[in-house]
Amino acid sequence: SELINRHRLELVLAPHIRELGGSPALARLLELRASELRMLAMPLVAAVIEISQHLDRAGIPCLVFKGVMLAAQTTGDPLARGTGDIDLLVAPETVGATRQALASIGFRQPQGQSHRRLPADLDNWRGRYALWADYEDTLSRSNLDIDLHWAATDVRSAMPSFNTLWATREPILLSGEPVPGLSLETALLH
Repeated sequence: SELINRHRLELVLAPHIRELGGSPALARLLELRASELRMLAMPLVAAVIEISQHLDRAGIPCLVFKGVMLAAQTTGDPLARGTGDIDLLVAPETVGATRQALASIGFRQPQGQSHRRLPADLDNWRGRYALWADYEDTLSRSNLDIDLHWAATDVRSAMPSFNTLWATREPILLSGEPVPGLSLETALLH
């Protein structure tokens, strides 16, 4: 059960553990844990919708990827992956405006982070260097983290530009609301 938990397989294995020869006790444990994870993921889906709509109203194109989006794309169920953070991808030139828009709904850089923090001023040499050298920053609100990406990976040449990804985006329905996401092909390559 420790390996199942470490690899976050409860939601995948729970429906099939009896067929795979798992004991009734393990099956019950996995069913309970899978139910708990699904319930914990519900606020994450609501937050993705809230953030996507807020950035849309602010006029900031944003793609949501990984996590609940990938679960919805691959299984039809945004809760199938359980809990985690929210990954947003924006154009590099909109990082400052995105941070301001997210700050208006309570997201801030966590205090005491061990990794480099993106400077507040992105227009000076230090800010431009940070945008060139890094590809993401973390913002938090309560118990919710956003990984704000301006490149999909740390290897810039491995993925198309934001504008190309935006042009091929797919709306993914979360609780009946369309949320812009990566195309399935791109999401699986990431």
